[in-house]
Amino acid sequence: MAFTAASYAELATHYPVSAGEAAYVRAAFNSRFLSRAVGSLRLAIGIISAAAVTLGGAGYISQLIALPAPLIVVAIVAASGMVAAWGILESVALAELLT
Repeated sequence: MAFTAASYAELATHYPVSAGEAAYVRAAFNSRFLSRAVGSLRLAIGIISAAAVTLGGAGYISQLIALPAPLIVVAIVAASGMVAAWGILESVALAELLT
């Protein structure tokens, strides 16, 4: 794991942009197609993992509150969106609290 972390740290200093994985692929292979594919896959991974966490949280909450799961999912997504829109510091503080 240390080698992977050191590699990412080195790459982040050479390419200090968001969507680092796509930038690394673009620089390594000089391919816009591969860069977009990696960026799209990274986006899909983020969406799928957020959905899994939301569904898991809804499962826990449904054990405490007798509401339909889809309603709880919508409430979690809306609340998360409001916290994210409120600010980065607040979002990080909430994530720290929930973790």
